[in-house]
Amino acid sequence: MTITQGHYYILYSKCPQNLIENFEKKHGEPLLYKDGLGQYTHENKLIKEYICKYYCCQELKISDRTLNKAIDNNMLYNNYYFKKMGSKLKVL
Repeated sequence: MTITQGHYYILYSKCPQNLIENFEKKHGEPLLYKDGLGQYTHENKLIKEYICKYYCCQELKISDRTLNKAIDNNMLYNNYYFKKMGSKLKVL
């Protein structure tokens, strides 16, 4: 489960399994963040959301400086654009 906000995780995890499965089938696994980052194709299609730059750097094995440069200059890095997504504290 990728939900990082404690209260939401507790409420979500206490739901009956069939409700969780139905929700995720329709909407995907919930991902909440305060300062999100998106990874986009060169056609501006979102392919991955990160809850913060740190997790993006960790997963893609890139430096914070390189990621900031790609974001600030709106330039491709490894064939992807990276853009700040702001806050997402609700799923629906």
